[in-house]
Amino acid sequence: MKLLETSVIIRFLTRDDARKSERSRRLILESDERLLVCEAVVWETVYVLENVYRLSRQEIFSLLARLLSARRLDFVNRDLLLQAVTIYGEHAVSFTDAYQVAYARASGAEAIYTYDADFVAKLKFPSLEP
Repeated sequence: MKLLETSVIIRFLTRDDARKSERSRRLILESDERLLVCEAVVWETVYVLENVYRLSRQEIFSLLARLLSARRLDFVNRDLLLQAVTIYGEHAVSFTDAYQVAYARASGAEAIYTYDADFVAKLKFPSLEP
């Protein structure tokens, strides 16, 4: 098993460097190696796509949904990440907020302690102030 790092995923998703993109594509889609992707890499990928490539939320959602469906990749908490990506794609919130709501739902949490009103207003998830 080998870990897949953000830069390889970015090359695969953006196709911004023909040589590296093709090598990344072959590794991700054709390799017989077991490739592991940790949650931090997904977070960094969202950050890079938003802030460096200036992609729209919908473009990022589409790319991440494609990435998470790649059969040759093993994601730490794939189902949770898929839920977070879906929430992120549907609402004008950060990926971190989307992930927290997905995590709260998956773990059976009744509410989130926060001062951020977006959890109720945008995400329709109960929040409480400490």
